[in-house]
Amino acid sequence: MPSLAGEELESGPDSRAPAGVGTSPSRESGSPPATPSASRRRLPPGLGAVLGPAGLAAIVCASIYLALGAAAGRYVLELPTPVNPGWISGPLTSIAGHGNWLQPAQLSAGLIVLVVGYLIALACARSISPRMALTAVVFANLAFTLGPTIVSTDVFGYIAYGRELALHGLDPYVSPPLSIAHDTILRFVYWQHQPSPYGPLFTFLSAPLGLVSDAVALWTFKLAAGAASVAIAFIVAAIARERGLDPARAAIFVGLNPAVLFYAVSGAHNDLLAVCLMVIGLALVLRGMEAQGAGVAVAGAAIKLTVGLALPFLVIAARRRGQALKGAGLVAFVIGVPALVLFGTHFFDQLHRISTDPLFDTLFSGPDRLAAALGTHITPAIRTMSTVAAGLVALTALAWAWRGGDAVTAAGWAFLALIASIASFAPWYLVWLLPFTALGHSRSLRLATLLVTLYAIAVHIPAVGGVPWLSQARGSAGGTTVAVAGPRALQRIGSISSMGSAPASATSIRPVRGSTATVLGWRAS
Repeated sequence: MPSLAGEELESGPDSRAPAGVGTSPSRESGSPPATPSASRRRLPPGLGAVLGPAGLAAIVCASIYLALGAAAGRYVLELPTPVNPGWISGPLTSIAGHGNWLQPAQLSAGLIVLVVGYLIALACARSISPRMALTAVVFANLAFTLGPTIVSTDVFGYIAYGRELALHGLDPYVSPPLSIAHDTILRFVYWQHQPSPYGPLFTFLSAPLGLVSDAVALWTFKLAAGAASVAIAFIVAAIARERGLDPARAAIFVGLNPAVLFYAVSGAHNDLLAVCLMVIGLALVLRGMEAQGAGVAVAGAAIKLTVGLALPFLVIAARRRGQALKGAGLVAFVIGVPALVLFGTHFFDQLHRISTDPLFDTLFSGPDRLAAALGTHITPAIRTMSTVAAGLVALTALAWAWRGGDAVTAAGWAFLALIASIASFAPWYLVWLLPFTALGHSRSLRLATLLVTLYAIAVHIPAVGGVPWLSQARGSAGGTTVAVAGPRALQRIGSISSMGSAPASATSIRPVRGSTATVLGWRAS
Protein backbone atom coordinates (compact mmCIF):
# COMPACT_ATOMS: atom_id res chain seq x y z
CA MET A 1 0.00 0.00 0.00
CA PRO A 2 1.40 3.45 -0.83
CA SER A 3 2.47 5.62 2.04
CA LEU A 4 -0.63 7.12 3.54
CA ALA A 5 1.15 10.09 5.01
CA GLY A 6 2.20 11.40 1.62
CA GLU A 7 -1.14 11.05 -0.07
CA GLU A 8 -3.06 14.18 0.98
CA LEU A 9 -2.37 15.99 -2.24
CA GLU A 10 -5.67 17.49 -3.31
CA SER A 11 -7.19 19.19 -0.35
CA GLY A 12 -8.76 22.34 0.79
CA PRO A 13 -8.26 24.03 4.13
CA ASP A 14 -7.67 21.97 7.23
CA SER A 15 -7.05 18.83 5.21
CA ARG A 16 -4.91 17.39 7.98
CA ALA A 17 -7.58 17.76 10.65
CA PRO A 18 -8.85 14.41 11.88
CA ALA A 19 -12.43 15.35 11.17
CA GLY A 20 -11.63 16.58 7.71
CA VAL A 21 -13.80 19.61 8.31
CA GLY A 22 -12.98 22.97 6.86
CA THR A 23 -14.87 25.95 5.65
CA SER A 24 -17.16 25.64 2.67
CA PRO A 25 -15.08 27.00 -0.20
CA SER A 26 -16.32 27.30 -3.74
CA ARG A 27 -15.21 24.85 -6.37
CA GLU A 28 -12.52 27.27 -7.47
CA SER A 29 -11.10 27.95 -4.01
CA GLY A 30 -11.23 24.25 -3.19
CA SER A 31 -9.06 23.33 -6.17
CA PRO A 32 -5.34 22.80 -5.64
CA PRO A 33 -3.16 25.80 -6.43
CA ALA A 34 -2.23 26.09 -10.08
CA THR A 35 1.35 25.24 -10.91
CA PRO A 36 3.13 25.10 -14.24
CA SER A 37 3.15 21.30 -14.19
CA ALA A 38 -0.52 21.12 -13.16
CA SER A 39 -1.48 23.54 -15.90
CA ARG A 40 0.25 21.44 -18.50
CA ARG A 41 -1.71 18.37 -17.40
CA ARG A 42 -5.08 20.05 -17.75
CA LEU A 43 -7.13 19.92 -20.93
CA PRO A 44 -7.66 23.22 -22.72
CA PRO A 45 -10.79 24.86 -21.26
CA GLY A 46 -12.61 24.84 -24.57
CA LEU A 47 -11.94 21.16 -25.17
CA GLY A 48 -12.99 20.22 -21.65
CA ALA A 49 -16.20 22.21 -22.01
CA VAL A 50 -17.07 20.02 -25.02
CA LEU A 51 -15.79 16.65 -23.86
CA GLY A 52 -17.16 16.88 -20.31
CA PRO A 53 -20.84 17.13 -21.24
CA ALA A 54 -20.23 14.63 -24.06
CA GLY A 55 -18.92 12.14 -21.52
CA LEU A 56 -22.00 12.62 -19.35
CA ALA A 57 -24.25 12.22 -22.39
CA ALA A 58 -22.47 9.00 -23.32
CA ILE A 59 -23.03 7.60 -19.83
CA VAL A 60 -26.74 8.47 -19.85
CA CYS A 61 -27.29 7.15 -23.38
CA ALA A 62 -25.40 3.92 -22.64
CA SER A 63 -27.42 3.46 -19.44
CA ILE A 64 -30.70 3.85 -21.30
CA TYR A 65 -29.49 1.53 -24.08
CA LEU A 66 -28.44 -1.22 -21.66
CA ALA A 67 -31.59 -0.92 -19.55
CA LEU A 68 -33.80 -1.10 -22.65
CA GLY A 69 -31.83 -4.05 -23.99
CA ALA A 70 -32.17 -5.91 -20.71
CA ALA A 71 -35.93 -5.32 -20.76
CA ALA A 72 -36.20 -6.61 -24.35
CA GLY A 73 -34.86 -10.11 -23.70
CA ARG A 74 -33.31 -12.61 -21.32
CA TYR A 75 -29.60 -12.45 -22.12
CA VAL A 76 -28.62 -10.54 -18.97
CA LEU A 77 -31.50 -11.80 -16.82
CA GLU A 78 -30.41 -14.49 -14.38
CA LEU A 79 -33.68 -16.24 -13.62
CA PRO A 80 -33.54 -19.87 -12.48
CA THR A 81 -36.80 -20.54 -14.31
CA PRO A 82 -37.96 -20.22 -17.93
CA VAL A 83 -40.85 -18.12 -16.66
CA ASN A 84 -40.30 -14.42 -17.27
CA PRO A 85 -43.43 -12.50 -16.20
CA GLY A 86 -43.87 -8.96 -17.40
CA TRP A 87 -43.67 -7.49 -13.92
CA ILE A 88 -40.00 -8.54 -13.75
CA SER A 89 -39.04 -6.91 -17.05
CA GLY A 90 -40.63 -3.70 -15.86
CA PRO A 91 -42.01 -0.57 -17.48
CA LEU A 92 -39.30 -0.28 -20.13
CA THR A 93 -40.59 -3.38 -21.93
CA SER A 94 -43.29 -1.36 -23.66
CA ILE A 95 -40.53 0.79 -25.21
CA ALA A 96 -37.89 -1.88 -25.79
CA GLY A 97 -40.21 -4.51 -27.23
CA HIS A 98 -39.48 -8.24 -27.09
CA GLY A 99 -36.85 -8.61 -29.79
CA ASN A 100 -34.13 -9.93 -27.47
CA TRP A 101 -31.73 -7.65 -29.33
CA LEU A 102 -29.20 -7.20 -26.51
CA GLN A 103 -26.66 -9.90 -27.31
CA PRO A 104 -22.94 -10.19 -26.48
CA ALA A 105 -21.80 -7.71 -29.12
CA GLN A 106 -24.41 -5.12 -28.15
CA LEU A 107 -23.72 -5.57 -24.45
CA SER A 108 -19.98 -5.15 -25.02
CA ALA A 109 -20.54 -1.94 -26.99
CA GLY A 110 -22.84 -0.53 -24.31
CA LEU A 111 -20.44 -1.31 -21.47
CA ILE A 112 -17.47 0.12 -23.35
CA VAL A 113 -19.34 3.36 -24.05
CA LEU A 114 -20.37 3.50 -20.40
CA VAL A 115 -16.76 3.13 -19.23
CA VAL A 116 -15.28 5.53 -21.77
CA GLY A 117 -17.90 8.16 -20.96
CA TYR A 118 -17.11 7.76 -17.27
CA LEU A 119 -13.38 8.27 -17.80
CA ILE A 120 -13.94 11.30 -20.05
CA ALA A 121 -16.34 12.89 -17.57
CA LEU A 122 -13.86 12.44 -14.74
CA ALA A 123 -11.00 13.83 -16.81
CA CYS A 124 -13.09 16.90 -17.73
CA ALA A 125 -14.81 17.35 -14.37
CA ARG A 126 -13.41 20.87 -13.97
CA SER A 127 -15.53 21.90 -16.96
CA ILE A 128 -18.71 20.31 -15.57
CA SER A 129 -20.96 22.09 -13.10
CA PRO A 130 -22.25 20.17 -10.08
CA ARG A 131 -25.81 20.64 -11.34
CA MET A 132 -24.95 19.09 -14.70
CA ALA A 133 -23.15 16.18 -13.04
CA LEU A 134 -25.99 15.47 -10.63
CA THR A 135 -28.56 15.70 -13.42
CA ALA A 136 -26.66 13.01 -15.30
CA VAL A 137 -26.55 10.93 -12.11
CA VAL A 138 -30.33 11.12 -11.80
CA PHE A 139 -31.02 10.08 -15.40
CA ALA A 140 -28.46 7.26 -15.53
CA ASN A 141 -29.66 5.80 -12.24
CA LEU A 142 -33.28 6.19 -13.29
CA ALA A 143 -32.63 4.13 -16.43
CA PHE A 144 -31.21 1.19 -14.50
CA THR A 145 -33.84 1.54 -11.77
CA LEU A 146 -36.67 1.20 -14.28
CA GLY A 147 -34.96 -1.68 -16.09
CA PRO A 148 -35.08 -5.29 -14.95
CA THR A 149 -32.64 -6.87 -12.52
CA ILE A 150 -29.41 -7.59 -14.39
CA VAL A 151 -27.25 -10.65 -13.68
CA SER A 152 -28.13 -11.04 -9.99
CA THR A 153 -31.41 -12.21 -8.50
CA ASP A 154 -30.49 -11.42 -4.90
CA VAL A 155 -33.51 -9.12 -4.65
CA PHE A 156 -35.83 -12.12 -4.89
CA GLY A 157 -33.98 -13.58 -1.92
CA TYR A 158 -34.69 -10.35 -0.03
CA ILE A 159 -38.40 -10.89 -0.70
CA ALA A 160 -38.22 -14.55 0.32
CA TYR A 161 -36.47 -13.79 3.63
CA GLY A 162 -38.99 -11.06 4.40
CA ARG A 163 -41.84 -13.42 3.60
CA GLU A 164 -40.42 -16.12 5.85
CA LEU A 165 -40.50 -13.74 8.79
CA ALA A 166 -43.71 -11.84 8.06
CA LEU A 167 -45.99 -14.57 6.71
CA HIS A 168 -44.64 -17.78 8.20
CA GLY A 169 -42.98 -16.72 11.45
CA LEU A 170 -39.71 -18.39 10.43
CA ASP A 171 -36.24 -17.26 11.35
CA PRO A 172 -34.57 -16.37 8.02
CA TYR A 173 -31.14 -16.80 9.63
CA VAL A 174 -31.92 -20.48 10.18
CA SER A 175 -34.60 -21.38 7.64
CA PRO A 176 -33.61 -20.92 3.97
CA PRO A 177 -36.11 -19.90 1.27
CA LEU A 178 -36.73 -23.56 0.49
CA SER A 179 -38.64 -23.62 3.77
CA ILE A 180 -41.49 -21.82 1.99
CA ALA A 181 -41.44 -24.23 -0.93
CA HIS A 182 -44.93 -23.37 -2.19
CA ASP A 183 -44.45 -19.63 -2.20
CA THR A 184 -44.64 -17.98 -5.61
CA ILE A 185 -41.36 -16.12 -5.10
CA LEU A 186 -39.27 -19.27 -4.68
CA ARG A 187 -38.99 -20.03 -8.41
CA PHE A 188 -37.04 -16.78 -8.87
CA VAL A 189 -34.59 -17.44 -6.01
CA TYR A 190 -31.21 -19.03 -6.74
CA TRP A 191 -29.95 -19.38 -3.18
CA GLN A 192 -32.85 -21.57 -2.10
CA HIS A 193 -30.75 -23.54 0.39
CA GLN A 194 -29.02 -20.57 2.01
CA PRO A 195 -30.17 -18.69 5.15
CA SER A 196 -30.01 -14.91 5.12
CA PRO A 197 -26.55 -13.27 5.27
CA TYR A 198 -27.98 -9.77 5.79
CA GLY A 199 -28.07 -7.59 8.86
CA PRO A 200 -31.01 -7.61 11.30
CA LEU A 201 -32.13 -4.08 10.42
CA PHE A 202 -32.51 -5.09 6.78
CA THR A 203 -34.52 -8.12 7.86
CA PHE A 204 -36.83 -5.93 9.93
CA LEU A 205 -37.27 -3.48 7.05
CA SER A 206 -37.91 -6.30 4.57
CA ALA A 207 -40.65 -7.91 6.64
CA PRO A 208 -43.46 -5.54 5.52
CA LEU A 209 -42.62 -6.29 1.89
CA GLY A 210 -43.17 -9.95 2.66
CA LEU A 211 -46.85 -9.13 3.02
CA VAL A 212 -47.34 -7.65 -0.46
CA SER A 213 -47.30 -9.15 -3.94
CA ASP A 214 -44.10 -10.24 -5.64
CA ALA A 215 -44.29 -7.35 -8.10
CA VAL A 216 -44.87 -4.66 -5.47
CA ALA A 217 -42.03 -6.01 -3.34
CA LEU A 218 -39.60 -6.16 -6.27
CA TRP A 219 -40.23 -2.65 -7.48
CA THR A 220 -40.18 -1.22 -3.99
CA PHE A 221 -36.69 -2.64 -3.56
CA LYS A 222 -35.72 -1.36 -7.01
CA LEU A 223 -36.93 2.16 -6.30
CA ALA A 224 -35.29 2.19 -2.87
CA ALA A 225 -31.95 1.13 -4.36
CA GLY A 226 -32.12 3.71 -7.13
CA ALA A 227 -33.06 6.47 -4.69
CA ALA A 228 -30.23 5.43 -2.35
CA SER A 229 -27.70 5.55 -5.20
CA VAL A 230 -28.78 9.06 -6.20
CA ALA A 231 -28.80 10.19 -2.57
CA ILE A 232 -25.24 8.92 -2.09
CA ALA A 233 -24.05 11.03 -5.03
CA PHE A 234 -25.81 14.16 -3.77
CA ILE A 235 -24.46 13.75 -0.22
CA VAL A 236 -20.95 12.99 -1.42
CA ALA A 237 -21.03 16.12 -3.60
CA ALA A 238 -22.07 18.21 -0.58
CA ILE A 239 -19.35 16.75 1.63
CA ALA A 240 -16.77 17.23 -1.14
CA ARG A 241 -17.59 20.94 -1.30
CA GLU A 242 -17.14 21.25 2.47
CA ARG A 243 -13.79 19.43 2.28
CA GLY A 244 -12.50 21.73 -0.45
CA LEU A 245 -12.85 19.14 -3.22
CA ASP A 246 -14.60 19.37 -6.57
CA PRO A 247 -18.25 18.38 -5.97
CA ALA A 248 -18.85 17.59 -9.64
CA ARG A 249 -15.95 15.16 -9.81
CA ALA A 250 -17.04 13.51 -6.55
CA ALA A 251 -20.62 13.09 -7.79
CA ILE A 252 -19.44 11.59 -11.08
CA PHE A 253 -16.93 9.32 -9.39
CA VAL A 254 -19.60 7.74 -7.19
CA GLY A 255 -22.96 8.20 -8.92
CA LEU A 256 -21.91 7.32 -12.47
CA ASN A 257 -19.51 4.47 -11.72
CA PRO A 258 -20.23 1.75 -14.33
CA ALA A 259 -20.11 -1.11 -11.82
CA VAL A 260 -22.56 0.67 -9.53
CA LEU A 261 -24.99 1.44 -12.35
CA PHE A 262 -24.89 -1.86 -14.21
CA TYR A 263 -24.73 -4.16 -11.21
CA ALA A 264 -25.74 -2.45 -7.96
CA VAL A 265 -28.61 -0.23 -9.11
CA SER A 266 -30.06 -2.65 -11.65
CA GLY A 267 -29.87 -5.50 -9.15
CA ALA A 268 -31.43 -3.45 -6.32
CA HIS A 269 -28.63 -4.52 -4.01
CA ASN A 270 -29.00 -3.57 -0.38
CA ASP A 271 -25.35 -2.45 -0.34
CA LEU A 272 -26.69 0.88 -1.65
CA LEU A 273 -29.00 1.30 1.34
CA ALA A 274 -26.20 0.44 3.77
CA VAL A 275 -23.71 2.81 2.13
CA CYS A 276 -26.32 5.57 1.93
CA LEU A 277 -26.76 5.42 5.71
CA MET A 278 -22.99 5.29 6.19
CA VAL A 279 -22.50 8.40 4.02
CA ILE A 280 -25.26 10.23 5.90
CA GLY A 281 -23.49 9.27 9.12
CA LEU A 282 -20.20 10.60 7.75
CA ALA A 283 -21.81 13.91 6.79
CA LEU A 284 -23.30 14.31 10.25
CA VAL A 285 -20.03 13.49 11.98
CA LEU A 286 -18.06 15.94 9.86
CA ARG A 287 -20.64 18.64 10.65
CA GLY A 288 -20.27 18.19 14.39
CA MET A 289 -23.30 15.96 15.04
CA GLU A 290 -21.18 13.08 16.23
CA ALA A 291 -23.74 11.07 18.18
CA GLN A 292 -26.35 11.18 15.43
CA GLY A 293 -23.80 10.43 12.72
CA ALA A 294 -22.27 7.44 14.45
CA GLY A 295 -25.75 6.12 15.23
CA VAL A 296 -26.79 6.32 11.57
CA ALA A 297 -23.54 4.59 10.59
CA VAL A 298 -24.35 1.71 12.95
CA ALA A 299 -27.74 1.43 11.26
CA GLY A 300 -25.92 1.08 7.93
CA ALA A 301 -23.79 -1.72 9.35
CA ALA A 302 -26.98 -3.38 10.61
CA ILE A 303 -28.07 -3.65 6.99
CA LYS A 304 -24.78 -5.07 5.70
CA LEU A 305 -22.10 -5.86 8.26
CA THR A 306 -19.11 -5.29 5.98
CA VAL A 307 -20.01 -1.61 5.67
CA GLY A 308 -19.35 -1.37 9.40
CA LEU A 309 -15.64 -1.26 8.63
CA ALA A 310 -16.14 2.50 8.23
CA LEU A 311 -17.38 2.96 11.78
CA PRO A 312 -14.02 3.18 13.62
CA PHE A 313 -12.81 5.71 11.05
CA LEU A 314 -15.91 7.83 11.60
CA VAL A 315 -15.27 7.77 15.35
CA ILE A 316 -11.68 8.87 14.78
CA ALA A 317 -12.90 11.63 12.45
CA ALA A 318 -15.25 12.98 15.12
CA ARG A 319 -14.19 16.02 17.12
CA ARG A 320 -16.01 14.62 20.16
CA ARG A 321 -15.25 10.94 19.99
CA GLY A 322 -17.04 10.21 23.24
CA GLN A 323 -20.29 11.49 21.79
CA ALA A 324 -19.77 9.37 18.69
CA LEU A 325 -19.26 6.27 20.81
CA LYS A 326 -22.39 7.02 22.83
CA GLY A 327 -24.50 7.44 19.70
CA ALA A 328 -23.13 4.27 18.17
CA GLY A 329 -23.74 2.30 21.37
CA LEU A 330 -27.31 3.54 21.73
CA VAL A 331 -28.32 2.56 18.19
CA ALA A 332 -26.50 -0.77 18.49
CA PHE A 333 -28.52 -1.45 21.64
CA VAL A 334 -31.83 -0.44 20.04
CA ILE A 335 -31.26 -2.68 17.03
CA GLY A 336 -29.27 -5.43 18.70
CA VAL A 337 -31.57 -6.33 21.59
CA PRO A 338 -34.66 -7.12 19.47
CA ALA A 339 -32.42 -8.94 16.98
CA LEU A 340 -30.90 -11.12 19.69
CA VAL A 341 -34.31 -11.83 21.20
CA LEU A 342 -35.79 -12.87 17.86
CA PHE A 343 -32.84 -14.46 16.11
CA GLY A 344 -30.18 -15.17 18.72
CA THR A 345 -26.71 -14.93 17.20
CA HIS A 346 -27.67 -16.78 14.01
CA PHE A 347 -27.33 -13.67 11.84
CA PHE A 348 -23.55 -14.18 12.02
CA ASP A 349 -23.67 -17.81 10.85
CA GLN A 350 -24.16 -17.28 7.13
CA LEU A 351 -21.49 -14.59 6.99
CA HIS A 352 -19.04 -17.17 8.28
CA ARG A 353 -20.17 -19.68 5.64
CA ILE A 354 -19.78 -17.17 2.82
CA SER A 355 -16.27 -16.26 3.93
CA THR A 356 -15.11 -19.89 4.23
CA ASP A 357 -17.23 -22.05 1.91
CA PRO A 358 -15.78 -22.61 -1.62
CA LEU A 359 -19.34 -22.62 -2.99
CA PHE A 360 -19.37 -18.83 -2.86
CA ASP A 361 -15.95 -18.21 -4.40
CA THR A 362 -16.03 -16.19 -7.59
CA LEU A 363 -13.74 -16.12 -10.59
CA PHE A 364 -11.52 -13.02 -10.78
CA SER A 365 -11.73 -12.24 -7.07
CA GLY A 366 -8.48 -11.25 -5.37
CA PRO A 367 -7.91 -14.66 -3.74
CA ASP A 368 -8.77 -16.38 -7.03
CA ARG A 369 -6.13 -14.34 -8.88
CA LEU A 370 -3.60 -15.07 -6.16
CA ALA A 371 -4.42 -18.77 -6.35
CA ALA A 372 -4.10 -18.74 -10.15
CA ALA A 373 -0.70 -17.06 -9.89
CA LEU A 374 0.38 -19.85 -7.53
CA GLY A 375 -1.04 -22.54 -9.83
CA THR A 376 -3.71 -23.73 -7.43
CA HIS A 377 -7.28 -23.00 -6.33
CA ILE A 378 -8.49 -20.99 -3.35
CA THR A 379 -7.22 -22.96 -0.37
CA PRO A 380 -7.73 -22.21 3.33
CA ALA A 381 -4.16 -20.92 3.42
CA ILE A 382 -4.90 -18.42 0.64
CA ARG A 383 -8.07 -17.30 2.43
CA THR A 384 -6.10 -16.77 5.62
CA MET A 385 -3.32 -14.95 3.81
CA SER A 386 -5.83 -12.61 2.11
CA THR A 387 -7.71 -11.92 5.33
CA VAL A 388 -4.56 -11.24 7.32
CA ALA A 389 -3.25 -8.88 4.64
CA ALA A 390 -6.52 -6.93 4.60
CA GLY A 391 -6.52 -6.79 8.39
CA LEU A 392 -2.98 -5.42 8.46
CA VAL A 393 -3.88 -2.72 5.94
CA ALA A 394 -6.96 -1.76 7.96
CA LEU A 395 -4.95 -1.58 11.20
CA THR A 396 -2.26 0.50 9.50
CA ALA A 397 -4.90 2.85 8.15
CA LEU A 398 -6.50 3.16 11.58
CA ALA A 399 -3.16 3.91 13.20
CA TRP A 400 -2.38 6.56 10.58
CA ALA A 401 -5.77 8.20 11.05
CA TRP A 402 -5.37 8.12 14.84
CA ARG A 403 -2.05 9.96 14.53
CA GLY A 404 -3.73 12.79 12.63
CA GLY A 405 -4.08 11.49 9.08
CA ASP A 406 -7.28 12.01 7.15
CA ALA A 407 -9.72 9.38 8.44
CA VAL A 408 -11.77 9.41 5.23
CA THR A 409 -8.75 8.58 3.10
CA ALA A 410 -7.70 5.92 5.59
CA ALA A 411 -11.16 4.32 5.40
CA GLY A 412 -10.84 4.19 1.62
CA TRP A 413 -7.60 2.22 1.82
CA ALA A 414 -9.14 -0.17 4.35
CA PHE A 415 -12.15 -0.84 2.09
CA LEU A 416 -9.91 -1.33 -0.94
CA ALA A 417 -7.96 -3.97 0.96
CA LEU A 418 -11.18 -5.62 2.13
CA ILE A 419 -12.55 -5.84 -1.40
CA ALA A 420 -9.27 -7.31 -2.67
CA SER A 421 -9.36 -9.99 0.04
CA ILE A 422 -12.93 -11.28 -0.47
CA ALA A 423 -13.11 -14.61 -2.30
CA SER A 424 -16.81 -14.06 -3.04
CA PHE A 425 -16.19 -10.64 -4.63
CA ALA A 426 -18.99 -9.18 -6.75
CA PRO A 427 -18.72 -5.94 -8.77
CA TRP A 428 -21.38 -4.14 -6.74
CA TYR A 429 -19.15 -4.34 -3.66
CA LEU A 430 -17.28 -1.35 -5.10
CA VAL A 431 -20.02 0.89 -3.74
CA TRP A 432 -18.52 0.35 -0.27
CA LEU A 433 -15.30 2.00 -1.39
CA LEU A 434 -16.33 4.75 -3.80
CA PRO A 435 -17.56 7.48 -1.37
CA PHE A 436 -14.40 7.35 0.72
CA THR A 437 -12.19 7.42 -2.35
CA ALA A 438 -14.11 10.37 -3.81
CA LEU A 439 -13.87 12.28 -0.55
CA GLY A 440 -10.29 11.34 0.28
CA HIS A 441 -7.19 13.34 -0.54
CA SER A 442 -5.22 10.54 -2.16
CA ARG A 443 -4.54 10.44 -5.91
CA SER A 444 -3.11 6.95 -5.49
CA LEU A 445 -6.33 5.75 -3.90
CA ARG A 446 -8.39 7.24 -6.72
CA LEU A 447 -6.19 5.63 -9.33
CA ALA A 448 -6.37 2.25 -7.59
CA THR A 449 -10.15 2.49 -7.33
CA LEU A 450 -10.44 3.37 -11.01
CA LEU A 451 -8.26 0.40 -11.93
CA VAL A 452 -10.41 -1.94 -9.84
CA THR A 453 -13.53 -0.54 -11.51
CA LEU A 454 -12.07 -1.07 -14.97
CA TYR A 455 -11.00 -4.57 -14.00
CA ALA A 456 -14.40 -5.49 -12.55
CA ILE A 457 -16.12 -4.42 -15.78
CA ALA A 458 -13.48 -5.69 -18.24
CA VAL A 459 -13.55 -9.29 -17.00
CA HIS A 460 -17.28 -9.39 -17.72
CA ILE A 461 -17.25 -7.86 -21.23
CA PRO A 462 -18.12 -10.52 -23.84
CA ALA A 463 -15.88 -8.85 -26.45
CA VAL A 464 -12.81 -9.99 -24.51
CA GLY A 465 -14.21 -13.42 -23.71
CA GLY A 466 -16.02 -12.58 -20.50
CA VAL A 467 -19.62 -13.07 -19.48
CA PRO A 468 -21.80 -10.54 -17.62
CA TRP A 469 -22.76 -12.88 -14.82
CA LEU A 470 -20.54 -14.20 -12.02
CA SER A 471 -18.64 -17.44 -12.47
CA GLN A 472 -17.40 -19.82 -9.85
CA ALA A 473 -13.71 -19.88 -9.08
CA ARG A 474 -11.72 -22.94 -10.05
CA GLY A 475 -12.17 -25.82 -7.63
CA SER A 476 -15.21 -24.25 -5.95
CA ALA A 477 -18.05 -26.22 -7.56
CA GLY A 478 -19.34 -29.47 -6.23
CA GLY A 479 -18.94 -31.33 -3.00
CA THR A 480 -20.18 -28.50 -0.83
CA THR A 481 -22.92 -28.91 1.73
CA VAL A 482 -24.45 -26.38 4.03
CA ALA A 483 -26.70 -26.61 7.02
CA VAL A 484 -30.32 -25.93 6.22
CA ALA A 485 -33.62 -26.41 7.91
CA GLY A 486 -35.39 -29.40 6.38
CA PRO A 487 -39.16 -29.58 5.91
CA ARG A 488 -39.59 -31.11 9.35
CA ALA A 489 -36.97 -28.97 11.05
CA LEU A 490 -38.18 -25.44 10.46
CA GLN A 491 -37.19 -23.09 13.23
CA ARG A 492 -39.85 -20.58 14.11
CA ILE A 493 -39.14 -17.43 16.03
CA GLY A 494 -38.53 -18.33 19.65
CA SER A 495 -38.54 -22.11 19.12
CA ILE A 496 -35.73 -24.66 19.08
CA SER A 497 -35.27 -27.37 16.48
CA SER A 498 -32.57 -29.52 14.94
CA MET A 499 -30.73 -28.80 11.72
CA GLY A 500 -30.32 -31.01 8.69
CA SER A 501 -27.90 -30.95 5.74
CA ALA A 502 -28.52 -30.71 2.05
CA PRO A 503 -26.41 -29.92 -0.97
CA ALA A 504 -26.42 -26.31 -2.02
CA SER A 505 -27.45 -27.03 -5.57
CA ALA A 506 -29.02 -23.68 -6.35
CA THR A 507 -26.56 -20.92 -7.02
CA SER A 508 -26.60 -17.66 -8.88
CA ILE A 509 -22.95 -18.11 -9.80
CA ARG A 510 -22.33 -19.72 -13.17
CA PRO A 511 -19.88 -22.67 -13.35
CA VAL A 512 -16.31 -21.75 -14.15
CA ARG A 513 -16.68 -22.96 -17.73
CA GLY A 514 -18.97 -19.99 -18.35
CA SER A 515 -16.02 -17.62 -18.72
CA THR A 516 -12.84 -17.75 -20.76
CA ALA A 517 -11.93 -14.11 -20.42
CA THR A 518 -8.40 -12.94 -20.96
CA VAL A 519 -7.92 -9.66 -19.14
CA LEU A 520 -4.69 -7.97 -18.05
CA GLY A 521 -2.75 -11.08 -19.05
CA TRP A 522 -4.90 -13.51 -17.02
CA ARG A 523 -6.91 -16.26 -18.60
CA ALA A 524 -9.67 -18.16 -16.84
CA SER A 525 -11.11 -21.23 -18.44
